Amino acid sequence: MVEDPLIELTLFKNPIFTIGNITGLSSYALIMFPSILLPLFLYNVTHLEVLQIGFLMTSQAVTMLIVSPISGWFTDRIGYDIPSLIGMGLSSLGLWLMGNFNVATSQFDIIFALMIFGIGMGLFQSPNNVAVIESVPVEKTGVTGGIIATIRNFGRVSGAALAIFLLQMGLDTVTAFNQYANAISFVFYFGSGFAFVNLLLILGRAVFGKRSKNYVMIRMKK
Repeated sequence: MVEDPLIELTLFKNPIFTIGNITGLSSYALIMFPSILLPLFLYNVTHLEVLQIGFLMTSQAVTMLIVSPISGWFTDRIGYDIPSLIGMGLSSLGLWLMGNFNVATSQFDIIFALMIFGIGMGLFQSPNNVAVIESVPVEKTGVTGGIIATIRNFGRVSGAALAIFLLQMGLDTVTAFNQYANAISFVFYFGSGFAFVNLLLILGRAVFGKRSKNYVMIRMKK
């Protein structure tokens, strides 16, 4: 038994901490799906110019930039459960809308789906990080911040790899004329379902997590 471990595994006995990190990792992975796949879709399927694609893609980033501080403000007043639930639900909806894209999809629909996804991610990430940090004793906040940073970086890298892997798998299994669009839709539908599973985890955290929080923290302090 290591006397002073770099990562104290007993932290993961707390369901709020564990679920928060799992859903956080998933959110950082999912945020890469539009970033990786939509430019490919817009260029190869809808044949937009590169400059147009760049302007369209900024809608998600701008939306998150606006929503994230508002989400933090709400979290300070109503807690982290409701913003996290709404945020992950909207993220799932945004990815599902992207799964419906086809060659006739308008630029308005693309911006709308990206904004829905951006609102969802902006609403989710701040309260989820608060949930993780508040679930540990004060003296463990430093290592907890390090874990959150590690998960953020690993989530983005693994999300990019997962998106490309699923795209290739989709291209291997569809043979229609517009197979590229179908393969990208497959990845977005997968992401939407993955986000919905995370929504269920967050709901479980809201219902059952707080019941064991105090017990786990008392055990850790002993």
